[in-house]
Amino acid sequence: GWIWIHQLMCNVSNQTGGDAEDAVNKPWGPLPSGRMTQNQAIALRCVIAALCVWCSASYGADLVLTTCGLILTTFLYDEVGLAGHYIGKNFCNIGGYTTFEIGATKLMGMSSRPKLF
Repeated sequence: GWIWIHQLMCNVSNQTGGDAEDAVNKPWGPLPSGRMTQNQAIALRCVIAALCVWCSASYGADLVLTTCGLILTTFLYDEVGLAGHYIGKNFCNIGGYTTFEIGATKLMGMSSRPKLF
C-alpha cells in the first residue's frame, strides 16, 4: 500500500501541469478528456500527499521524513519547473528513486507492520 499511494501521488502531480502533449498522446486521460479540471487534480494531489504522510506516520518518523522528501522532490519537479531543465530533472529523478528505495527498504525491514491497506 505504501508504494502504491506514493506512486499515485507522483502520477497525479505529473498530470496537473495541463500539458498539451497529454491532449495528443493521452486524450482519454482525466484532464485532457475534461473529466477533471486542473484545480480538482491539484486538490486531489494535496489530499493524496496528506494520505501519504498519514500512512508513513503509522510506520514511524523516519518514513514520514522519506515521504516529505518525495513530496518536496515532486513539488520541485512539477511546480517549480525543474522538469524543464536537464540538470533539475536528473536531480529530481534521483531524489524520487532514492526516496522510493529508502521507503520500500525500510518497510521490508520492519518486523511488525500495521495493516492499513
